[in-house]
Amino acid sequence: METKFVLINTVIPFVGVVLILFCLLSYLFPFGERLRGKTQRVKGPFGIDLEVSPVALFFIVGGVLSLSSAYLHYHDAEKLLIEKEQELLELREDYESKLASKQLDLETFLRLPGAETQSLDPNNLVSRYKKNGPESPVEGTVTPGPQPGSVTITLRGVTPETSLRFVELEEKTPPHRKWTYQGAYWPLQPTLDLKATHP
Repeated sequence: METKFVLINTVIPFVGVVLILFCLLSYLFPFGERLRGKTQRVKGPFGIDLEVSPVALFFIVGGVLSLSSAYLHYHDAEKLLIEKEQELLELREDYESKLASKQLDLETFLRLPGAETQSLDPNNLVSRYKKNGPESPVEGTVTPGPQPGSVTITLRGVTPETSLRFVELEEKTPPHRKWTYQGAYWPLQPTLDLKATHP
């Protein structure tokens, strides 16, 4: 690949430019008189039979080399751009696939109404939660929360597509207070609901 790149972008155009310069110089220096005075018979396909001077022949060859190098360079650059775009698309799809399949253990803070001014022992709480999908509710780990009247539960196997549909906390001992949540909460896709305050 590197050899082809050097050939197209360096050698071929250099040879073409040299031939064109040689033809131009032949009109300025004495050595060109002998070349211009001679003719060369050129035969080709489709019955082509021409007599041209070596200067004109060199000029044509130089022009063809220069133009063909420009075309090949453009063609290779376009092909390379398409390949890079495809690689970028594959990398993006691979990243999104890995991100979607990556499972996290995520801590979620829960505020418990009515427990703000009362003692709350996380060890006396049982938590159950259900994610989207056919799985049954599972128990979560309960730890103290950052504020009075709150606790933290650890959610297992969370992905960007995970949503909580049901959360329940219940005391193990009397009075067996219970707190529940039902809805659709996306732990890795947080959303803020703003309140309109404009007139």
